[in-house]
Amino acid sequence: MRNGTCKVCTGAVRHYPPPAGVDGPGAWAHLNRADWIDNPHDPDPTDEAIAAAQVPDPAAE
Repeated sequence: MRNGTCKVCTGAVRHYPPPAGVDGPGAWAHLNRADWIDNPHDPDPTDEAIAAAQVPDPAAE
């Protein structure tokens, strides 16, 4: 599950992984365009959504 709810506006957010070959955690983005235009703010996903979007590090296993 890489979908969640923003804690700021309760809007739907989705986690997008980084492009291939790029290190990093990826990014969360609002799905509703109005959240970008009318009320711009960084997505603040719920803790459950963050945990679900974590990709296990194979080197750590």
